[in-house]
Amino acid sequence: MITELRPNIAQECAIKLMGFRNQLDELQATIFLKFMSAEISQQPIDEAWLKELDSKTPCRIYMTDRVKNNPHFYQFKVSDYLMIALTLMFEGRLGSITMLLACIQYYVFQHPELKDNTITISIFARIFPIGIPNESQLQSVWDSQKCTRFQAYDNALDYAESYKSIRL
Repeated sequence: MITELRPNIAQECAIKLMGFRNQLDELQATIFLKFMSAEISQQPIDEAWLKELDSKTPCRIYMTDRVKNNPHFYQFKVSDYLMIALTLMFEGRLGSITMLLACIQYYVFQHPELKDNTITISIFARIFPIGIPNESQLQSVWDSQKCTRFQAYDNALDYAESYKSIRL
């Protein structure tokens, strides 16, 4: 479904995604728990392994750049452990990551004390207490945020205007 760019599209996507309740599959649960444990105990991240991961998928670098370079979209930071976990869980699917970042911003909007703070795996678990959306649900919401912009099809979540209703 193609729509016009609206100031509340990020909020609409976040509400839809946060409403899905799916248990993590075994691999996702293992990844999530491993990195949550590492984050809590502040285990160092192996830089060689991280470099290898980044060479296989741009996902972690994408998240870092997107959050850091778009303060008009996002009002938070993301922990390295959460970025790695999401990179592994979503296997480099950048659209899925973009939608999850919109969910985090919506959560920050609802919890202003988190503004400008680092979102950890523990906080992410509060956003999705039962589990994360599955691939078909993510694809459905991704398709719903498509818009027309400058007489072409585009992704509404790539524009700051889409986040206006969920910014503090």
